[in-house]
Amino acid sequence: MTQNRRTPAQLLSAKQAEIDKLNARVAAAAAKEDPIFLPIAHALDNLKKCEMGARKTLGNNKQGATARIRKHLIWIERIKDEETAAGGILSGVKQLRKKLKILLASFVKLKKKPTLAQVAAKVKALLNTKPDQAESESENA
Repeated sequence: MTQNRRTPAQLLSAKQAEIDKLNARVAAAAAKEDPIFLPIAHALDNLKKCEMGARKTLGNNKQGATARIRKHLIWIERIKDEETAAGGILSGVKQLRKKLKILLASFVKLKKKPTLAQVAAKVKALLNTKPDQAESESENA
């Protein structure tokens, strides 16, 4: 691989940029010592903080925007999974509540009052069965 040599004009402009940068540092140091230039020094410090914050956000690190977006997308997927599971749970709970109300109504209609053990056994059987079994048992009660 061959390197392109810089022209004398390019070398001169690079050195001039370096000199300008050093002059700015010297001026900033002088401004911090002289109270007249404190507003400029404070403004420069604030701009430096803003620049650092922007670089941190744009950077490829844990606090960068890309990493944070990726992390939040994972959280969003977890929340969607929880939402899906909650929908299934809610549906099952509604069905069980309906079946328990039907069971209660069937016990209330009986002429002979059931014992606590009988009621508890029916409730336990209803809560511990699969959905298709629960439907047939609630109809038999």
